[in-house]
Amino acid sequence: MNLKEHRLAKKLSQPQMAAVLQAVEPRIRTADVCRYETGVCLPTPAQLKLICQLIEADPDEIYSREEMDLAGCLKIGLPARGKAKDGADVYKLTVRLPKGSCKGLQAKVSACGYSSITGWLEHCVNVLNDEYKKVAPTVSPIETTRTRNKPTDKIPQKGGAVNGGDSIQ
Repeated sequence: MNLKEHRLAKKLSQPQMAAVLQAVEPRIRTADVCRYETGVCLPTPAQLKLICQLIEADPDEIYSREEMDLAGCLKIGLPARGKAKDGADVYKLTVRLPKGSCKGLQAKVSACGYSSITGWLEHCVNVLNDEYKKVAPTVSPIETTRTRNKPTDKIPQKGGAVNGGDSIQ
């Protein structure tokens, strides 16, 4: 059941819901409630918490975990999912890539036999790990640097200089 179905089951109109949400965000209007219902945008964590109290539903009954995670709403008290289906620990990765290089990415990944972009990326990381094992004995220990006050590992580029030394052959 989605947000609109829950709202209608509680016999609430969009203007009524907007009026309640104005307690946490005075700028909320009826059009915002419509956007939340159609998935055009998501409520803030505080708004979602109030919506859930109002319609007596859990956040994951209204939105999928993927939608909520993208908006950072999992901080409102849902149990975190830090494990894969097989019980292994999961590392979350967010990247920014040029739009041109990602055009049709899902279709390309599927055409190559991968079940998802995550499955394809996991394969790429495994290939990288195998490749790194071959060159690891010839590479000096990874040099830790600081970028924007965050520690990062400086890993050599394939074919480039290794920590100021010779290039990888």
